[in-house]
Amino acid sequence: MFLSQGDTAKAINALESLQEKDPVDWFTMAKIYTAEKEPAKARRCWDMLPKEAFWEKAKVDIDAERAFASGDFSQAYNLLTNLNDTSFAAQYNLALAALQAKKYAEALSVAQALVQKAKGKDRADLCRLAGNACFGLKQWKKSREWYEQLAAMESKDPVVQYNCAVASYNLGEIDAAWTYYQAALALNPALTNKDIENRYAAVHRSGGTDSSASIDPMDSLYNEAVALQRGEKNDDAQALYKQILDKTPSYSRAWNNLGAIYSAKGDLIDAKQCFLKSVEKVHDIPEAYANLVNVYIALDSLGAARGWLLKGIGHNPDSDVLKDLDSQVKSLARKTIK
Repeated sequence: MFLSQGDTAKAINALESLQEKDPVDWFTMAKIYTAEKEPAKARRCWDMLPKEAFWEKAKVDIDAERAFASGDFSQAYNLLTNLNDTSFAAQYNLALAALQAKKYAEALSVAQALVQKAKGKDRADLCRLAGNACFGLKQWKKSREWYEQLAAMESKDPVVQYNCAVASYNLGEIDAAWTYYQAALALNPALTNKDIENRYAAVHRSGGTDSSASIDPMDSLYNEAVALQRGEKNDDAQALYKQILDKTPSYSRAWNNLGAIYSAKGDLIDAKQCFLKSVEKVHDIPEAYANLVNVYIALDSLGAARGWLLKGIGHNPDSDVLKDLDSQVKSLARKTIK
């Protein structure tokens, strides 16, 4: 009960007061002392564990935690790898150790395997880990995809918005970087980035030499709509997206974002039509394909979902978002057949 409340001091006092301790008590105490960076006390508890296969494996788990606590992430990674534990917690810790040890490819590989079945906070944590691993690998497009997935779950996290901005900046998409950057600053003014500010000012001062940095009035309206949508002012954002699309029907990202608003309201038919419009002319927006596929899944149209996945992956073969969805659709199809 004390541990569930986060009170490790009372928890360790309760365990130490036991006159007769069983292996679980010693193991729990060892883990607490390890987390509290008291290695001598942790070792005392560790030595009290039985010389049995189960507890020998548990000792390795404690050793890995000790390595984590001391900052020896390579050692933690090696220990967790040798455990061959396929549980979610062990695999997540393995990915985290790999990330901290700068084994970015290994961290990304584990995260990609885990994310297919993860939900809620677990999925958010994996998206963050995968995005950070892609940052380390300088795979900017993939990193932004992971952060954008995370942004859909944690829209109020300024660091998530900031990371999307940095990834966009490194892709040369200055207007997109600026939009994310402004969202991050609104949530935390301390997250300043002079590179993004100077580059945005230079591009717009020069009239926009980058293809991604247009000063078209529709782009300004779009950025405003995105900011409203991130601020959960969906009705206002919806009105602006419609205004954009009345004047520029080919504005694919506006169709995608409008579809997301309809989808959030449960209006799947209108959402589907918007996503179809989004991928009609422009094929390099993987999130639009992903949104369309999710709508078809919600409508129990797995055949259509699979068809659009194939098209989306064909145009965006490096999209981890679409690959993840592909695994989900295949799994759903197998269950349906059974």
